[in-house]
Amino acid sequence: MANITIASVLERIEEIGIRRALGATQFEVMVQFILEALLLSIFGGTLAIISVHGLTQTATTVIIQAPYQFSLRNVALSMGAAVAVGVGSSFLPALKATKIDIIAALRSD
Repeated sequence: MANITIASVLERIEEIGIRRALGATQFEVMVQFILEALLLSIFGGTLAIISVHGLTQTATTVIIQAPYQFSLRNVALSMGAAVAVGVGSSFLPALKATKIDIIAALRSD
């Protein structure tokens, strides 16, 4: 997730400079990147839970005939871990985005 956020910051330096020049605060720029990381984490976590549940249910009923019980506790734990890792690893790149010099960002090509 950190690599995605770093790439996003580098690709959008000019956009960050324009937003800052128009009056966006450092906090608003940081919140933008943190929210993007949050949404990606939720989407990825949901997709992972759905695919793992489907594969596990298929494997336990078709291949090995073993009992399988879906647990909401495990879902909550998985989503919490996905969000914590996603937002946590995106914090430093988002912080770096807030420190970009407005003039240098507007000059970049």
